[in-house]
Amino acid sequence: NHRASIQSVNMNTLEGQMSMTGYYDTKNPQNPIFNFNMNINNFDFTQVFKTFTSIQPLIPLAEKTKGKFSTTLKISSELDEQMKPKLGTLNAAGSLTTSQISISDFQPLVKLADALQNDKLKSISLDKVFLSFQIADGKAFIEPFDFSIGNIKAQFAGYSSIDQTINYVTNLDIPRTEFGQSTNNLLSGLESEARNLGVNVTVSDIVKINAIITGSITNPNVKIQLQDLVEGNPIDDLKKQAEEEILKQKEDLEKKAQEEVDKLKQQAEDEVERLKKEAEEKAKQEELRLQQEAEAKKKAIEDSIKKALEEEAKKKLKKLF
Repeated sequence: NHRASIQSVNMNTLEGQMSMTGYYDTKNPQNPIFNFNMNINNFDFTQVFKTFTSIQPLIPLAEKTKGKFSTTLKISSELDEQMKPKLGTLNAAGSLTTSQISISDFQPLVKLADALQNDKLKSISLDKVFLSFQIADGKAFIEPFDFSIGNIKAQFAGYSSIDQTINYVTNLDIPRTEFGQSTNNLLSGLESEARNLGVNVTVSDIVKINAIITGSITNPNVKIQLQDLVEGNPIDDLKKQAEEEILKQKEDLEKKAQEEVDKLKQQAEDEVERLKKEAEEKAKQEELRLQQEAEAKKKAIEDSIKKALEEEAKKKLKKLF
C-alpha cells in the first residue's frame, strides 16, 4: 500500500547507538513522507551537526556544542526530490539529556556576556542538561529548563527558525559579586530609572535579570531587564506563544491530513465508478458477442438443415427420373 515499514532497527553510528521504528510512505509520490520513533544514545553534537546538513538551520547551537547527548523523539516530515526533509513540514517532539557539555563562540551567549560584562558566559560548561523540545512550523522550540553556570542560576527557553531568526529568553539569578564595576554602574542606572517610573526597586545581593535575545543567530540583539520591573514572566509568555503556534500547526496538519483522506476517498470512489462502468461495458460487449455467436450458430444449423433437405430432395428426384 505504498508504504515501507521498519520495526526496531538498531545501528551503531555517530559514536553512539540508535534504534528506530516507523515508515516511509509514497501514497502521494510528489510528497512522500516519513514518520519514525527514535531512541538515540550518546550521539556526538559535532558529528550530528556535520552529518545532518539538511536540518542544520534548525539546530544551530549543535555546531557550537561539544559533548554527547541522548534523546527519545517522534519525528515526521515530507521529503523533497533529494529525499531531504522539507523543513517547513518537519514535526518532532521529544526529550534530550546530556553528559557534561561545553558551549563556546555561540553569538547569542557572546552578546549576552558583553551586555552583562561577564566573560564567564562566553564559554560555558554544563554538568548535565535535561530538556524537552518540539519542532513545528519551521521552528525548533526548547521548553524552559534550569541549569547553573558556577554561582549563576539560570532558566532558558526559546526557539530558532529555519531563516535563522531567534527568540530566546533567559532568567538569570546572578550574585552581585559576579559583576564588574561597569555593570554595577549599569544596575545602579536601572535602579534610578525604576525610581523615575515610580517603582522603588533596590537590587539585592542576588540580581534577578531577564535577558531577551532576538535577531538572528549571527547578529543577535540582547535586551536586559530587571525582573522586578516586569509584569509576569517572559519565559511563560514565550512558552504560551510556542504552545499556540504548535497547536495551530497541529490543527493545520490535521486539516491537511483530512483533506488528503478526503482526496484519497474521492479517488477510490472515482476508481470504483470507473471499474463499474468498465465492467458494465465489458458485460454488454460480452452479451453482444454471445448473441452474435448464438445467431451465427443458429444460422449455421439452419443452413446445414437446409442443405441436408436440399440434398435429400435431389436424391429423391434422381430416383423419380
